[in-house]
Amino acid sequence: MRDVLVPGDPDRGAGPDTNIIGRTSIVDWEQLPPMSGEHAKGDVRTLDVREIDGEPFTDIMAQLDSLADDERLLLINTFEPVPLYDVLEQRGFAFETAQEPDGTWHITITLEET
Repeated sequence: MRDVLVPGDPDRGAGPDTNIIGRTSIVDWEQLPPMSGEHAKGDVRTLDVREIDGEPFTDIMAQLDSLADDERLLLINTFEPVPLYDVLEQRGFAFETAQEPDGTWHITITLEET
């Protein structure tokens, strides 16, 4: 688990552009920290399921099916999608989950390294 950097706290290495995501601090969305050390990927694709009417599972699976090897999917939800985790693992995806200060959940999903 990483220390949380407080925005603007120079003693902790955080500058005014630092954002806090759950327990992980990032400076730029395009440069998310590596997942568990070995899951660093390229572009980030975002799917905000709060904007989907009805069950988002089909939309999530469609995004995962079209995910390139060097891409990550950032899933934004109003609750922690615990049932999705088994599906992700069965399909060969790695993921990290963080609850935002506003109560939303961010799940970063990548293809598992082989």
